Amino acid sequence: MVVSRLVQTPIALALGLTWQALLDPSFGIGSTPGLHWLAKPLLGSPELALYTVIFVIAWQFLPFHALLYQAGIRQIPTALYEAAALDGAGPVTRSGFTRMDSRQEGR
Repeated sequence: MVVSRLVQTPIALALGLTWQALLDPSFGIGSTPGLHWLAKPLLGSPELALYTVIFVIAWQFLPFHALLYQAGIRQIPTALYEAAALDGAGPVTRSGFTRMDSRQEGR
């Protein structure tokens, strides 16, 4: 637990400082040519602060969860897809229900 915190803390600090610099209205993303409409205090505005934080958190964690989902999907045996095709399931049904049913077995 302590080692995990020791690894995660510098990463979180680096991400925080990076996004703080990127979202700075003076020299961040808003100073890029063509993106002048972003030259406003995204974290200082009560209307935009929540959406900005949600975007940053989603940007940080979405790739990890997508990787976990992809790893889980790759573990589904092809025999299940073949069995669904033999039962007469179409491509969408075969893909959707086979994935959902096999993911629920692991609980």
